[in-house]
Amino acid sequence: MRKKPLSTGWALFYFAIASGVFFQLVSVRHGPDEGAPDAVAPVEIVVPPALAEEVRQAEVLLGRDPDAALKHIERALERADEAGPQLSALLHTWAAHVHALRWHWHRARDSLSSAVSLAPTDERRRALAAAEEAIRRAQGERDMAQAYRASRNTGPAAALRGRVVVAYVLVDPAGPRRWTDVDRVFARSTLARVERWYVAKAAARGVVAPEFVDRVFEVPLAGGDLPVFPDVDRARSTALQLVTNLGHDSLRQWFAALVGEEAADQVMLVVHTPQDGRSFSSICTRGGYCDSELSLVYVSNGPASWDGLAFTLAHEGLHLFGAGDLYNVSGAADYATTDVMHYLSARLEYADVGDLTAWAVGWERSRPTTPFIVEE
Repeated sequence: MRKKPLSTGWALFYFAIASGVFFQLVSVRHGPDEGAPDAVAPVEIVVPPALAEEVRQAEVLLGRDPDAALKHIERALERADEAGPQLSALLHTWAAHVHALRWHWHRARDSLSSAVSLAPTDERRRALAAAEEAIRRAQGERDMAQAYRASRNTGPAAALRGRVVVAYVLVDPAGPRRWTDVDRVFARSTLARVERWYVAKAAARGVVAPEFVDRVFEVPLAGGDLPVFPDVDRARSTALQLVTNLGHDSLRQWFAALVGEEAADQVMLVVHTPQDGRSFSSICTRGGYCDSELSLVYVSNGPASWDGLAFTLAHEGLHLFGAGDLYNVSGAADYATTDVMHYLSARLEYADVGDLTAWAVGWERSRPTTPFIVEE
């Protein structure tokens, strides 16, 4: 289940102010300068010639392309022994700025902690406090689960491997929320974006990437029709009503038809209702008969929603293939903090598939060691 986004805007704003104030107090000088005047800015940082190009590129790119800047920052930090504490602290502060833009608060915290230990300033301490507060506020559901629960190799979406047919059902409500042609194009392109992300994450682990084939359906929603409200107890009745509307007697029959038509190995059913709400997945688990799984996605249409839809589709889709939530597991607060099943990222492309999630969806054979209980 994907959490509703927490309010992180205040922390981003606070962090941006703290960073901006700090940048105004720093003068970066590339290499020795025998003719430098005696009067300098409050903090002057000398950059060794060997690091000058990386630092210069990071400084230039930080405002217009933070992702590219981070690569230069990290390369410079790999040679931190050649830099003094002031330069290293500056690089860590720049790195924290990029991590905060990505909503990666744990990484921002760690970078700022390093910066404060090397060259403490009030601005860095305040930025560190803001990052720590953002992390604290993200623990709203922590300890609700005493163990991580995986559902590996169960149901129609047993593992994220092979050929996967994605049944993407657009619930089309009457009234102003109806799907427009533009909405349909963006929704399908967002689904394709998620599939590319899955492929890239599989390839990064040396796993044969899954192959996707999309089947898109629309179901008109009239008064008193589908029970589409976000209630787990209604998930399967919703699915059964959809199947009936599409001309099949059961989900099992429909899934079998899709597998046969597309020569697929797995079926992934996503029902997207264009209204804001908490998305969730109804999945199969071990120990009982189960022939249907589905993700119910509640994300409204519109340009401001597509990044959120991408993250939601990726998160809920991994539930179908066996991954559990991490954000509510006791003892997991500092584990796999950029995993798509844990904390939110500003964009899907900034999120990862961590070792535990990879194991749960069939990309790793061995279960990783974790600081919390894992159950199947």
